[in-house]
Amino acid sequence: MISKKLTPLLLLPLLAACGGSKKNTEQEHALMYPQTHKVDTTDTYFNQKISDPYRWLEDDHSEETAEWVKAQNNVTFDYLSKIPFRNKIKERLTKIWNFEKRGVPFKKGKNYFFYKNDGIQNQSVLYVQEGLTGTPRTLLDPNTLAADGTASLGDLTISKSGKYVAYTINRAGSDWSEIYVMEIETGKQLTDEIKWVKFSNIAWKGEGFYYSAYDAPKQGSSKFSNKNEFHKVFYHILGDSQDKDKLVYEDKHFPLRNYTAATTEDEQLLLIYINESTSGTALSVKDLGKKDAPFVSLVDNFENNYSVIENEGNSLYVLTDKGAPKYQLVKLDYTKKTAYESWEKIIPETTDLLENVSLCKDKFIADYLKDVTTRLYIYDRKGKQEREIKLPGLCKVNGLTSYKNDALVFFSYSTFTAPSIIYKYDILTDKLDTWFKPTIDFKSDDYETRQVFYTSKDGTKVPMFITCKKGIK
Repeated sequence: MISKKLTPLLLLPLLAACGGSKKNTEQEHALMYPQTHKVDTTDTYFNQKISDPYRWLEDDHSEETAEWVKAQNNVTFDYLSKIPFRNKIKERLTKIWNFEKRGVPFKKGKNYFFYKNDGIQNQSVLYVQEGLTGTPRTLLDPNTLAADGTASLGDLTISKSGKYVAYTINRAGSDWSEIYVMEIETGKQLTDEIKWVKFSNIAWKGEGFYYSAYDAPKQGSSKFSNKNEFHKVFYHILGDSQDKDKLVYEDKHFPLRNYTAATTEDEQLLLIYINESTSGTALSVKDLGKKDAPFVSLVDNFENNYSVIENEGNSLYVLTDKGAPKYQLVKLDYTKKTAYESWEKIIPETTDLLENVSLCKDKFIADYLKDVTTRLYIYDRKGKQEREIKLPGLCKVNGLTSYKNDALVFFSYSTFTAPSIIYKYDILTDKLDTWFKPTIDFKSDDYETRQVFYTSKDGTKVPMFITCKKGIK
């Protein structure tokens, strides 16, 4: 939605340049911008004095800053209101953007779930249907969460039984979340409410789930400006109040680390991903099938990234850039910390970026990025490549969903000339079908995208895309 609102502003220099009229030029020169006063603010860094005369504008809660913003907006919108064809542009863009959009469906139990936007709704609505042919019904509509539209739906997971959905709500753009639970069949809202959640997954285990949170702020302190320290992982049992939740993981030696919990599909293992920044992951594992089993630290540094794809016996299949900048799939024993040299390479690194690996009917689907376009390949459990999933053309695949015991794969197919299409692929028949294709007021078939390569000075082949109307040389 932000990009749509900004479009007229981005077009402003172009429209002014293309108009070419004396009247427009005079109007542009007549613009009187508000005066922005300066203050005498100076900081010293490494014995060097640095002036910061507009420091006062950093206080976005002050009346003075609010008045400055109001004055700036008055100039901008007064100018925009005088563009004679602005409304025509707005009407045409609104008409083009006002079409039904769907997200990639995901499955749990007998039901499929997907997000849908009727056109220009502020937020997409979550739907559920039984099987592929059932009638969709609304499960969660985030547009109704707040009268002013400032609440949004965050993370969302379905219990293994398919009976419950746990979801987070963010309010007023804050990182803080609350977790709520709903019974899927009836739409009944449970009494569960978890507060002070931040940077968290929801990881189901039986009749409860793991989540990450901070301690509640002390009375009188600000939850928005206080420093967040001592992230923790808790386990919540449905029906309990939050004060009964069990503390599962913390580390008092590192107050600024974040801990994200996940469970394997069979709910046998609890995985704790540990982060200190936006890159680099440590990893610990706990066997939930053994009473009082300790956490096993598989990786205790932040030099690389790790994502567990599957567990099998005492083994984990892990997607990592350890020893492979373009990523590889490895197999390791989680019951003990072993050296990297002993990890088995299932899908070794190639010249192309391995973006993701998922399971489908006990096969691996590898999602590669080659020359900035997607390639999908099927591998057996030992890493032997069986075939490529043939895609209709140059594209970027997003949101691929598949499951170990299911033969169907769904993914979003994005191009430069049309809105995303959702495809369904059957791994048993090697058949690709359209699950959803939006209807739009634009002739996408009149345009095409070609990929060409430019040889740079050092001999590197640089991929480029040319998108244009068909027939243009």
